[in-house]
Amino acid sequence: MKIVKIIYLFFFLSYFGITHANSSFDTSSSELFIPRVDVDGTPSFTNVKFKLNFSNNTFQIAGAESYPKTLFDTVIETTKSDLQEVTVGIRGCVKSSTNLVCHILITSDLKDQRIRIYLPSSFIVDNLANKYIPNKIEAGGVIDSKELNHGFIQGIPILHKLSFSNVSEEATSIVGLSLSIIAVVSDGINTTLKNININF
Repeated sequence: MKIVKIIYLFFFLSYFGITHANSSFDTSSSELFIPRVDVDGTPSFTNVKFKLNFSNNTFQIAGAESYPKTLFDTVIETTKSDLQEVTVGIRGCVKSSTNLVCHILITSDLKDQRIRIYLPSSFIVDNLANKYIPNKIEAGGVIDSKELNHGFIQGIPILHKLSFSNVSEEATSIVGLSLSIIAVVSDGINTTLKNININF
Protein backbone atom coordinates (compact mmCIF):
# COMPACT_ATOMS: atom_id res chain seq x y z
CA MET A 1 0.00 0.00 0.00
CA LYS A 2 2.91 2.35 0.77
CA ILE A 3 4.32 1.90 -2.75
CA VAL A 4 0.89 2.66 -4.23
CA LYS A 5 0.72 5.87 -2.17
CA ILE A 6 4.15 6.98 -3.41
CA ILE A 7 3.22 6.30 -7.04
CA TYR A 8 -0.05 8.17 -6.61
CA LEU A 9 1.75 11.05 -4.94
CA PHE A 10 4.22 11.51 -7.78
CA PHE A 11 1.41 11.18 -10.33
CA PHE A 12 -0.49 13.91 -8.47
CA LEU A 13 2.50 16.26 -8.52
CA SER A 14 3.25 15.61 -12.18
CA TYR A 15 -0.37 15.94 -13.29
CA PHE A 16 -0.71 19.41 -11.80
CA GLY A 17 2.77 20.51 -12.88
CA ILE A 18 3.95 20.90 -9.30
CA THR A 19 7.61 20.56 -8.46
CA HIS A 20 8.19 18.23 -5.52
CA ALA A 21 11.38 20.01 -4.41
CA ASN A 22 11.11 21.03 -0.76
CA SER A 23 7.66 19.43 -0.54
CA SER A 24 6.76 17.12 2.34
CA PHE A 25 4.19 14.40 2.89
CA ASP A 26 2.76 13.36 6.26
CA THR A 27 1.85 9.66 5.99
CA SER A 28 -0.19 9.67 9.20
CA SER A 29 -2.54 12.45 8.08
CA SER A 30 -2.15 11.95 4.29
CA GLU A 31 -1.38 15.67 3.96
CA LEU A 32 0.92 16.98 1.26
CA PHE A 33 2.65 20.32 1.96
CA ILE A 34 4.08 22.37 -0.91
CA PRO A 35 5.93 25.62 -0.10
CA ARG A 36 5.14 27.26 -3.46
CA VAL A 37 2.96 26.50 -6.47
CA ASP A 38 3.61 28.20 -9.83
CA VAL A 39 0.94 28.79 -12.46
CA ASP A 40 2.26 29.22 -16.02
CA GLY A 41 5.75 29.74 -14.61
CA THR A 42 4.66 32.50 -12.20
CA PRO A 43 4.62 32.00 -8.41
CA SER A 44 0.95 32.08 -7.41
CA PHE A 45 0.41 30.30 -4.09
CA THR A 46 2.47 29.55 -0.99
CA ASN A 47 2.09 27.18 1.97
CA VAL A 48 -0.28 24.91 0.03
CA LYS A 49 -1.73 21.86 1.82
CA PHE A 50 -3.53 19.02 0.06
CA LYS A 51 -5.50 16.36 1.90
CA LEU A 52 -5.18 13.18 -0.16
CA ASN A 53 -7.68 10.34 0.03
CA PHE A 54 -6.04 7.16 -1.24
CA SER A 55 -9.16 5.03 -0.85
CA ASN A 56 -10.99 6.83 -3.66
CA ASN A 57 -8.09 8.74 -5.27
CA THR A 58 -9.48 12.18 -4.49
CA PHE A 59 -8.04 15.24 -2.78
CA GLN A 60 -9.07 18.52 -1.28
CA ILE A 61 -7.15 21.73 -0.64
CA ALA A 62 -6.71 22.05 3.10
CA GLY A 63 -5.03 25.46 2.96
CA ALA A 64 -3.22 27.95 0.72
CA GLU A 65 -2.05 31.55 0.71
CA SER A 66 -1.70 33.94 -2.21
CA TYR A 67 1.93 34.42 -3.19
CA PRO A 68 3.14 37.94 -2.29
CA LYS A 69 3.18 40.26 -5.29
CA THR A 70 6.72 40.77 -6.55
CA LEU A 71 6.13 42.78 -9.75
CA PHE A 72 4.42 46.16 -9.58
CA ASP A 73 2.90 48.55 -12.14
CA THR A 74 5.10 51.41 -10.96
CA VAL A 75 8.69 51.56 -9.74
CA ILE A 76 9.24 50.81 -6.06
CA GLU A 77 12.79 52.19 -5.87
CA THR A 78 14.75 54.68 -8.01
CA THR A 79 18.23 56.16 -8.17
CA LYS A 80 20.01 58.72 -10.31
CA SER A 81 23.45 58.34 -11.85
CA ASP A 82 26.43 60.27 -10.50
CA LEU A 83 26.11 62.89 -13.25
CA GLN A 84 22.30 63.04 -12.86
CA GLU A 85 21.91 62.07 -16.52
CA VAL A 86 19.97 58.84 -16.06
CA THR A 87 17.30 57.61 -13.64
CA VAL A 88 17.04 53.88 -12.95
CA GLY A 89 13.94 52.41 -11.29
CA ILE A 90 13.00 48.83 -10.45
CA ARG A 91 9.44 47.44 -10.67
CA GLY A 92 10.33 44.11 -9.09
CA CYS A 93 11.59 40.63 -9.90
CA VAL A 94 9.93 37.33 -10.78
CA LYS A 95 11.57 34.04 -9.82
CA SER A 96 10.86 30.64 -11.33
CA SER A 97 12.94 27.79 -9.94
CA THR A 98 16.53 29.11 -10.18
CA ASN A 99 15.80 31.71 -12.87
CA LEU A 100 15.12 35.35 -12.04
CA VAL A 101 13.91 38.24 -14.22
CA CYS A 102 14.09 41.81 -12.90
CA HIS A 103 12.08 44.61 -14.54
CA ILE A 104 14.07 47.85 -14.73
CA LEU A 105 12.90 51.26 -16.03
CA ILE A 106 15.66 53.51 -17.40
CA THR A 107 15.06 57.18 -18.21
CA SER A 108 17.38 59.68 -19.88
CA ASP A 109 16.77 62.86 -17.87
CA LEU A 110 18.63 65.63 -19.67
CA LYS A 111 18.52 64.90 -23.39
CA ASP A 112 17.84 62.46 -26.21
CA GLN A 113 20.83 60.12 -26.36
CA ARG A 114 22.12 56.63 -26.95
CA ILE A 115 22.88 54.61 -23.85
CA ARG A 116 24.67 51.28 -23.47
CA ILE A 117 23.78 48.85 -20.68
CA TYR A 118 26.80 46.59 -20.12
CA LEU A 119 26.03 43.24 -18.47
CA PRO A 120 29.51 41.94 -17.47
CA SER A 121 29.87 44.88 -15.05
CA SER A 122 26.29 44.69 -13.73
CA PHE A 123 25.10 42.45 -10.91
CA ILE A 124 22.60 41.79 -8.13
CA VAL A 125 23.12 40.50 -4.59
CA ASP A 126 20.55 38.30 -2.87
CA ASN A 127 19.64 38.14 0.83
CA LEU A 128 22.14 35.29 1.29
CA ALA A 129 25.03 37.48 0.05
CA ASN A 130 25.27 35.68 -3.31
CA LYS A 131 26.26 37.79 -6.31
CA TYR A 132 24.85 37.18 -9.81
CA ILE A 133 25.76 38.69 -13.17
CA PRO A 134 22.88 38.91 -15.68
CA ASN A 135 23.04 36.51 -18.61
CA LYS A 136 20.51 38.33 -20.78
CA ILE A 137 18.93 41.74 -21.28
CA GLU A 138 15.78 42.54 -23.26
CA ALA A 139 14.25 45.84 -24.33
CA GLY A 140 12.14 46.87 -27.31
CA GLY A 141 12.13 43.33 -28.70
CA VAL A 142 15.93 43.18 -28.77
CA ILE A 143 17.70 40.51 -26.68
CA ASP A 144 21.44 40.30 -26.02
CA SER A 145 23.68 38.33 -23.67
CA LYS A 146 26.35 41.01 -23.23
CA GLU A 147 25.07 44.55 -23.80
CA LEU A 148 22.25 46.67 -25.19
CA ASN A 149 22.97 49.92 -27.01
CA HIS A 150 19.93 51.92 -28.05
CA GLY A 151 18.35 55.36 -28.22
CA PHE A 152 16.41 57.13 -25.46
CA ILE A 153 14.02 60.08 -25.62
CA GLN A 154 14.46 62.59 -22.82
CA GLY A 155 12.08 61.97 -19.94
CA ILE A 156 10.49 58.78 -21.32
CA PRO A 157 11.32 55.56 -19.43
CA ILE A 158 12.07 52.32 -21.29
CA LEU A 159 11.45 48.91 -19.73
CA HIS A 160 14.43 46.54 -19.58
CA LYS A 161 14.27 42.92 -18.43
CA LEU A 162 17.42 41.53 -16.82
CA SER A 163 17.64 37.74 -16.62
CA PHE A 164 19.70 35.77 -14.12
CA SER A 165 20.26 32.01 -13.87
CA ASN A 166 21.44 29.62 -11.15
CA VAL A 167 19.89 31.78 -8.43
CA SER A 168 19.86 30.04 -5.06
CA GLU A 169 16.56 28.29 -4.35
CA GLU A 170 16.89 29.38 -0.72
CA ALA A 171 17.15 33.09 -1.62
CA THR A 172 13.95 35.08 -1.13
CA SER A 173 14.93 38.61 -2.14
CA ILE A 174 17.59 40.81 -3.67
CA VAL A 175 19.17 43.46 -1.48
CA GLY A 176 21.30 45.26 -4.06
CA LEU A 177 21.47 45.99 -7.78
CA SER A 178 24.36 47.58 -9.66
CA LEU A 179 23.78 48.48 -13.30
CA SER A 180 26.61 49.55 -15.60
CA ILE A 181 25.33 52.29 -17.91
CA ILE A 182 27.47 54.13 -20.44
CA ALA A 183 26.29 57.19 -22.35
CA VAL A 184 27.72 56.57 -25.82
CA VAL A 185 29.10 60.09 -26.34
CA SER A 186 30.30 60.73 -22.77
CA ASP A 187 32.18 59.13 -19.90
CA GLY A 188 30.83 56.05 -18.22
CA ILE A 189 27.98 56.30 -15.73
CA ASN A 190 27.57 53.92 -12.82
CA THR A 191 24.32 53.69 -10.90
CA THR A 192 23.59 51.68 -7.79
CA LEU A 193 20.40 50.94 -5.88
CA LYS A 194 21.09 50.48 -2.18
CA ASN A 195 19.04 49.58 0.87
CA ILE A 196 16.45 47.73 -1.17
CA ASN A 197 14.53 44.60 -0.29
CA ILE A 198 12.85 43.22 -3.40
CA ASN A 199 11.01 39.93 -2.89
CA PHE A 200 10.67 37.41 -5.74
